Amino acid sequence: MHESIRRKLVFRLGIGGIPLDVKGTPDLAVPLDPALQRFLVPTTGSPGFSLEIHARLPPVGGRSRHLFRTPIWKLSDIPSGFDFDLGNRLHLRVDRRWRRGVLGLAGSGAAPKSLCAFRHPLLELLFLHLLPSRGGLLLHASGVEYEGRALLFVGRSGAGKTTLASLWKQA
Repeated sequence: MHESIRRKLVFRLGIGGIPLDVKGTPDLAVPLDPALQRFLVPTTGSPGFSLEIHARLPPVGGRSRHLFRTPIWKLSDIPSGFDFDLGNRLHLRVDRRWRRGVLGLAGSGAAPKSLCAFRHPLLELLFLHLLPSRGGLLLHASGVEYEGRALLFVGRSGAGKTTLASLWKQA
């Protein structure tokens, strides 16, 4: 279901007008969800955010301070910026200016043969910060196109956004 992009492992996603460069090592396959294929854009010009993917991350040097925890991820302040523990030993580390990040496995152990770098909540965490800093907004919503206009159904998980959009399309 996923397509591995091997080449030099350099590609760019353009989401919300923000170019996100992804770089990795040739021995690490980066499965890209087919739904994200339409966001691939040419790698020209400067990135809005640059993400390096590594099979393993080195330990955090210096002190870390726990800042926030959700059921899905937790956030710590580290000397170089911020560390997001995404579960399954995945960590995203970003600098304090939110220009560069490193994604990889924490701790020791065998390097994975592939790493699905674009699963929830990675993109959500990146764009929760990147979009507002560039005048955008991330919404938890479902939507439909009606008479050339977009209608958004915004709400909490389980509120019926997708059901409402499906019913709208059937009508």
